[in-house]
Amino acid sequence: MMQDLMADSSSEWSLSLVTPLQNLFHRASRKSIRPRVEMACRSHDEFINCLNLCDKTNARKAMLNGQESWSTICHAFRTDEEFSEYILPCWAEHGDELSKKCHIHALMVQNSVMDILQNGVRDIQNNLGDLCRTIMIYDKCYIWQTDRYCGERGWRFLLGMNHKASVALIKLLSEYAFIERVPESCQQWTSPSKISQIKHPHFDFIYQYQKFRELLFIGHQP
Repeated sequence: MMQDLMADSSSEWSLSLVTPLQNLFHRASRKSIRPRVEMACRSHDEFINCLNLCDKTNARKAMLNGQESWSTICHAFRTDEEFSEYILPCWAEHGDELSKKCHIHALMVQNSVMDILQNGVRDIQNNLGDLCRTIMIYDKCYIWQTDRYCGERGWRFLLGMNHKASVALIKLLSEYAFIERVPESCQQWTSPSKISQIKHPHFDFIYQYQKFRELLFIGHQP
């Protein structure tokens, strides 16, 4: 069902697994986005319930971790008024533009994931490092564009969601992929203490962008 909601081809579906917002907003509108999220979250709930009936294996844990982004989206949709009344409608209005501008970055993340899946533990160190770098590049694009169209409330939610998903991914790979040392590009996601202390690199990036945009606006005033 989620495949029907979010994509028209298997390649787009595999991309949406890596970057769930990318296809959710494709051709969405303010009127259509709420039903789409409701249906996606129902499918997410059914999948989680199904997984919880399975034996407690590493595969089950991996699949549950892979749903972290959707868990965050659905929880916010059901409990966070700011998300449902402001952030989601804004994303619906500008989602196509967001997806187009960051599509190449999403493909980079997808390719990094495919490298890990195809190569397994062979060269996992380098492949994981590449994945973390491409996630950062993708986050930077999507957060920049979200700030442009939906302001700070939008990009802060997106940053928090992406951070949770990244932490879950690195934790999973660290525990089960025989990684001797977490690559430097993944270090920021390795422990709760680092996350709580972090002044996320995207913060500086966003504030510098906002300052630059303000200067441009002032420069164009009569």
